[in-house]
Amino acid sequence: MKNVSLKKTIKLIDDSFLYIEDIYSQRRRTPEFIWINDNIIKLTRIKKSVVAGLKKRRELPSDDGDYPRLLSLCKSIIGDGDVAITEDRIKSALGEFQSSGDYLTVGELFSLRDMLAARCLIGIGDACRDATLNFSQGEMATAVDIAEMHSSASSLVGRLIKTLYKLDSIDFTSIFEAISITESEFLLDPAGVYVNCDADTKNMYRRKLAEIAKRSHAGEYETAKRLRSIAERAEGRQRHIGYYLMKYTERGAGALYFAIIYGATLVFCLAISAAAYASGNTLLFFAALLSFLPLRAFFVRIINDILSHKITPDILPRLRIDRVPDNAKTMVVITTLLFGGKHDEQIFEKLARYREVLGRENVAFAILADLPDSDTETAPGDEDILRVAKERISEISRGRDDVFLFTRPRTYSKSEGKYIGRERKRGEQEELIAYLRGEENTLTAHGGRNIVPGEYRYIIALDEDTEITRSDIERMIGTAIHPLNEPVISSRRGYPVVTDGYGVIQPMMTASLKNSRKWNKYLKYMYACEGREAYAFAQFSLYAALTGVGIFCGKGLIDINAYAVTVSGAFPREQILSHDIAEGTRLRCGCLSDITLTDGVPSGFLQHAVRADRWLRGDVQALVLCRRRIRGADGSVYKNPLRPTEKQRLREPVIAAITPIFRTLALILSLMSGGYGCLLALVASFDIIYGLFYSIIAGIGVPRRVYRCGLPDYYSLLYFNLYYSFASLAYAATSAASAWYRAIIRMKITGRGLLEWKTAVAAEGLFRGGAGEYYARTSASVALAVVALLCTIAGGAGAPILFILAALWASFPYVMYRMCENKNDADMEEEPDDEPTAQKRLLRRFAADIWNYFEDNVGAHTGWLPPDNIATIPDDRIAMRTSPTNIGMYLLALLSARDFGFISDTLFYSRLDSTISAIEKLPKWHGNLYNWYNLEDMSVMFPSYVSSVDSGNFLTSLVALKNGLIEYGEYYKPLVERIEVII
Repeated sequence: MKNVSLKKTIKLIDDSFLYIEDIYSQRRRTPEFIWINDNIIKLTRIKKSVVAGLKKRRELPSDDGDYPRLLSLCKSIIGDGDVAITEDRIKSALGEFQSSGDYLTVGELFSLRDMLAARCLIGIGDACRDATLNFSQGEMATAVDIAEMHSSASSLVGRLIKTLYKLDSIDFTSIFEAISITESEFLLDPAGVYVNCDADTKNMYRRKLAEIAKRSHAGEYETAKRLRSIAERAEGRQRHIGYYLMKYTERGAGALYFAIIYGATLVFCLAISAAAYASGNTLLFFAALLSFLPLRAFFVRIINDILSHKITPDILPRLRIDRVPDNAKTMVVITTLLFGGKHDEQIFEKLARYREVLGRENVAFAILADLPDSDTETAPGDEDILRVAKERISEISRGRDDVFLFTRPRTYSKSEGKYIGRERKRGEQEELIAYLRGEENTLTAHGGRNIVPGEYRYIIALDEDTEITRSDIERMIGTAIHPLNEPVISSRRGYPVVTDGYGVIQPMMTASLKNSRKWNKYLKYMYACEGREAYAFAQFSLYAALTGVGIFCGKGLIDINAYAVTVSGAFPREQILSHDIAEGTRLRCGCLSDITLTDGVPSGFLQHAVRADRWLRGDVQALVLCRRRIRGADGSVYKNPLRPTEKQRLREPVIAAITPIFRTLALILSLMSGGYGCLLALVASFDIIYGLFYSIIAGIGVPRRVYRCGLPDYYSLLYFNLYYSFASLAYAATSAASAWYRAIIRMKITGRGLLEWKTAVAAEGLFRGGAGEYYARTSASVALAVVALLCTIAGGAGAPILFILAALWASFPYVMYRMCENKNDADMEEEPDDEPTAQKRLLRRFAADIWNYFEDNVGAHTGWLPPDNIATIPDDRIAMRTSPTNIGMYLLALLSARDFGFISDTLFYSRLDSTISAIEKLPKWHGNLYNWYNLEDMSVMFPSYVSSVDSGNFLTSLVALKNGLIEYGEYYKPLVERIEVII
């Protein structure tokens, strides 16, 4: 038996779906078309999912050499949808198939759900094809024959669609475990770990087994048996069969990844530089040399896009835990500064909420806090701030022993010339770990109980604006305690580092606008969808897929002992500001691509600028950790244990940040040079232009309309990103040059300001937000724009383009100012200080959104009854049908709209009167509404029946509506009487 490509199967699905789309496009009102119309969005999504899944699978075993045998097997299971599909039925059919000694592969069992769905889609497509032929033969057939054919098609389509929906409720993991012959070998895992792994980990192991068996040209069962035999003779983590599954496919491609990027960049840059040199144009030659980093950005982008479609990232193996084990006690730590007042109250409220919502056995919660910088060791107000903090932690921890507040005294910083928390956040973290290990530290604990040294194994580090859920905590701990993820510490060049497993586990990060202090166009376009900050979003899954190692951005789970051994005391004093990536290289960071935490965002462009400046200064200062020898905290010098690829990961953020400097200079010189300068300018912008075209292609089929959510649609974001990429160049270049220069001067000459840092809270209060302030803060970029304008005097073919760029650069601060303005409308209003009022305002906004749907879609065109739904894909369409539940929900929404004041008494009465009149005219069964009505003619839809559930929903809605009208007084008495008749 040979494996066959799934291209023919995919084409069969595509061809079948063409008939479904053809039926949908005809908009005919016969029963089978109503099935299609009602379910087209679901069918489209299923089809895309099935095709994507089969493309990843690529090939499966075949009996006939054309189509996979699994497709025929699925046809026998489903038939015409006339038999209810259940797990037992599927298991019985697959078991009968395997009874002949021909076993299904792991790939076939993984594809089972997709193939069952594919078989349903093909069957629906066949029915639609037959119906289309019936229409074309309508002149030759009698009305009775056509009606019978329509009824048959309707029944078949309906059964198959119901079968498709039923697939969602079937546990295919249970089917896999019951049918797969390799599962028995995995369950005999010598380490006893496999049985305790979660479902995703088991599926990954199974996929790995199939890959190994295919590469070794062996059977899957034989391969599993051989790996188990090897594990039985091993010790430690190597007794787990998963060790060999992961090691056989481990990717160590970091060096190759960087070599391809920089090799391709160098070759291309040398080629265009040689061509520019040969032309004899000096400006063109220097512009070509300066294009090196922009070209690197282009190759990074295109290689990432190519590899992202070729490589499926592995998840980190994880144990399924019902409770956190005693040997994995974890402390969730929020790191912050205490300022007093509202800010501190919000932090303690968050701690209390975490303890109530996320609390469970062996998980503690803590605030790790410093006081703001001061010119003296103690400052006025310190006592009040600490007193209130202690009182709040006492209230929260009353009756509990797992809630803590950790504080420490300030120490004098030579670098800052003032008293600060030693080494800022990094120092806090080091001292907390020393405290939990029972080592020397300066922390003072408030609340909770006395902690036994070594009691806690992990901390989950969070910032004050990071949000986490209970399941996130469980899965992070379950990942950390898996034997393959436990850190292995070895000496490298005489210094301890994590060489296997992971000392820190980093979830994916994304932006949350929920806690933003303001709401403006800048936030909408910068953060609503993708955002533009690497640290804020931590999207490093591709690099992790290639190397097995992620990049730490400061939020995640840290192994306390691994940190203490490999990081504590490893960095020079008062030099490392951005410590996250540096710590990740020592601890070996694992990327949790299936867990996402949310982070807050700066509320405006100037606040973002403060954050970006600090990041770049910190990244430049961290480059000292790329030296051959490093000075530790105690002043001793030791050999750098980092490998070349780990050093390169420290350099990459700096290279990315200074790329705008090279791009801007390359554009100015190339456009001034004339001749082929315009082509070189195009080369220097390759990555931006490539990103534009890639986004356009990716956005094909994405709907433009975004309903009342206040967020920009896909193409508006696309246009903004294109504008921002070019208009912000001068600012990005000058700000990067300034941050780089200040970092070098401070490191090499002054030794001051190396730990200069402003919190998000402090940054929010720095700016008043006037247009003049925006220009003052971006004066260097405006000056560069003026220089570019003067360069256009030289003329040449590129002068008009350079003039446009200079105009964009000069206008950029004003555009940012306008985007960051905070409108006082309903969609962009700053939340009030009073929390209950803010919650009421949020609920009111939700209520308005709900009413907007009914207001837009209920009217004379629907007979004053609500349509079931509206669709935007594949085109805009209203489902012209309604049910008792829909009607009841509309009546309650109408009453609520009047309660909230969204509509007037007159409009409320008019709408309600029209809807009651429509209800009174509807056909009924013994006074009960049928379950579905066609809104075009108010007829009962086939098949006609009465639903007790929907009737109950309708009845309770009428009772609530009646009581609401009674409260409004006698004016509504006629409507109340009519409602009582309906009830």
